[in-house]
Amino acid sequence: MKLKKLFVHYFVPHKRNKYKPHFLRVQIVGAVALAIVVLFLGATAQEHLFVTNSSPQTAAVVAATLVDLANADRSQNNLPTLTVSPQLQEAAQLKANDMAAKGYFAHESPDGHDPWYWFTQADYDFSYAGENLAVYFSDSDAVNTAWMNSPEHRANILGVNFTQVGIATAEGVYQGTETTFVVQEFGTPAEVAAASLPATAPQTETAPVPAVAVASTTNTPEVAGASIAPAKPKVQVIAQSDNFIAVKNENATAPTLQVATLGTTSENTNSVVTLFLKLLTSPQSDLRFIYEIIGAIVVLALMLEIGVEIRRQHPHRIVLGLSLIALMVVLVYADHAFFVGNLLIT
Repeated sequence: MKLKKLFVHYFVPHKRNKYKPHFLRVQIVGAVALAIVVLFLGATAQEHLFVTNSSPQTAAVVAATLVDLANADRSQNNLPTLTVSPQLQEAAQLKANDMAAKGYFAHESPDGHDPWYWFTQADYDFSYAGENLAVYFSDSDAVNTAWMNSPEHRANILGVNFTQVGIATAEGVYQGTETTFVVQEFGTPAEVAAASLPATAPQTETAPVPAVAVASTTNTPEVAGASIAPAKPKVQVIAQSDNFIAVKNENATAPTLQVATLGTTSENTNSVVTLFLKLLTSPQSDLRFIYEIIGAIVVLALMLEIGVEIRRQHPHRIVLGLSLIALMVVLVYADHAFFVGNLLIT
């Protein structure tokens, strides 16, 4: 009953509150506006401390979160989770460092090194390999969502030919803007036996999973993916276009992979995606979620203010409520436009 009375008192115009619900009074609106600004500043600080910070500790947290997010997506699609390979992590770090040092964003370096060059540098002998890239990276959940919304990058994350993953980030300058590069490497070692993969379905040969490498757009966050690339010079081109190439390593014996049929269990999801780490490395997503809640409350207050007592309108209170929504919109836009830009798949 107390909650009901508070709700009526703060949101519903009636005689006891003089048809002026407390939520849209100047003092409450001012407090909410202050909270909105504090949340924005906190998210910005969180972004710099835990996401775009180049320290090994924070980079490791970001990498672990992206691995968890990828494995959660695989579990939801009844696929085995990927294990972290130190060699793939090394390959990812080498590629990220190279992009940051030379200021490019592409699967092929200015020196002409193909994506799989970094696998050989890390002594990772594989039968299948894949790579996803991102730049202007500042939110783990946002970049994983962007990858999953792209059919080509999604094919890498959900690739049945991949058993291992390695992720790394590096700080550098791209197109005149300081940014964070992220590299996501996938692979299956050539020596892996099919028996090492969990399965409940009969053995089946699976085709390589292609993905796409894309051109960049000035000052907009981008992601790119490239799949199936051999470490040896003898290659068989499976598919090729202006912005995509898929090849198979003919010098490596590809294992006969088993198609797993795994249910979505708490072991595969709750233990994989740590909520704390996801919140810690996704400040933009966290901020938008909180703003959506505040916005919904403000809209509810405005609807009740206008609709319950049509005869008793207070225009300045309506303006105050709309101002709160406008403030959140401006801050979200400012965060994207002046700090990180909009994450974009091209």
